[in-house]
Amino acid sequence: MSESGVDMVAKSRIRCVVTAALVLAGLQGGFLQGQVDNQALMGLEVGPKVEVSVFQRSHVVTSALDIYVKITNLTKNDIFVKNVQVIMPGPFLAAHTNFDLQSTSQDLTNQKLKPGYQRLVPIQIPQQQLGWVTPIRNHQLLAFVPGEYNFSVVVTYAPDEIPPVDSETIEIAKITLEPPLSSLIWGGVLGAVLLALFWGVFDYSRQGSPRNTWNTLKKTAVISVAGAVSASIALLLLQRLNGLELPINLTVTDFYGGVTIGLFSYKIGDWLHKELVEGGTQDSVPKP
Repeated sequence: MSESGVDMVAKSRIRCVVTAALVLAGLQGGFLQGQVDNQALMGLEVGPKVEVSVFQRSHVVTSALDIYVKITNLTKNDIFVKNVQVIMPGPFLAAHTNFDLQSTSQDLTNQKLKPGYQRLVPIQIPQQQLGWVTPIRNHQLLAFVPGEYNFSVVVTYAPDEIPPVDSETIEIAKITLEPPLSSLIWGGVLGAVLLALFWGVFDYSRQGSPRNTWNTLKKTAVISVAGAVSASIALLLLQRLNGLELPINLTVTDFYGGVTIGLFSYKIGDWLHKELVEGGTQDSVPKP
């Protein structure tokens, strides 16, 4: 073979290597725009690629979700997307009592994707309207544990259209979920009631006389109501004011954190009265 022929073969091999490297770099970068080069597709018959993006308007478990599923055909053959379905975690479904499973499934009627082409499928989950008493009826929502939760996206393709690729592609994504404010407040109410019961039983045991039973019951009821109000106000302030420092160092993220606030509601009540009432009164009184 002549030197010119050798050079042409070498250049051809270098061109193929560079093209494959560029395509691999695009894959690792997370997205492909437009149409992938056909020559590259001949060496990268890896099947469809599914990417999931999630936009949360709020981390509260009952808030709305916008999920976008991008499907890219990285084969040299046409593929036909049949269906896209989002499978949410159990705690999320427990919070969305009016959730319609059909709303998370998009039937694309075997939509054709040519080699290198993409399709973006949006799936929207509406907000769950929540009343203040709803957590009392829904114990899973009341004791919801905050954290990261996995959900699955299943893309189904028309059968026997893209051999040897499987008929489904499953992609796992994560979302951050938090309990609603009402769950925390109900925890504060329970904590305040427990504090009042503790005070009533303790006070009655120290008296040792049944003559003051009625007074003990009345004080217990008053402490319950005052503690519930104090805990609710403190939880509202913690949720809406950044950098708020309570007289006790607590991190409140769930129902049981609200219970802890309720147990310290007597001390928190004194602090709230000083900050909200006494401080406001002193500022409003004109100085002589």
